Amino acid sequence: MLITIIRSKGGAGKTTLTANTGALLADYGYRVLLVDADIRPALSSCFPLAERAERGLTHLITKGPSGGSISRTEIDGLDLIYSDDPDSTLSTFILKTADLSGI
Repeated sequence: MLITIIRSKGGAGKTTLTANTGALLADYGYRVLLVDADIRPALSSCFPLAERAERGLTHLITKGPSGGSISRTEIDGLDLIYSDDPDSTLSTFILKTADLSGI
């Protein structure tokens, strides 16, 4: 199952909804992977981490799945790929890359 929560307007509650939904699903026994794609990484700070990955979303998208991008939270079954794009370079990379097959 894939759930995507998006909206261009700030302050609409996307982060709160995502964090609460992810935690609830993990509490019900589902394995959950949250992806924080916001340049203001609020979701990344919602959960204490048991193990922080070496890399975040930017590395995963620009370099490919080389491992080390999934952080474990202290909630069983709830993992996170954190936002590591404070300069908003990832959106430019995606716009200029018509096909990600080159990575």
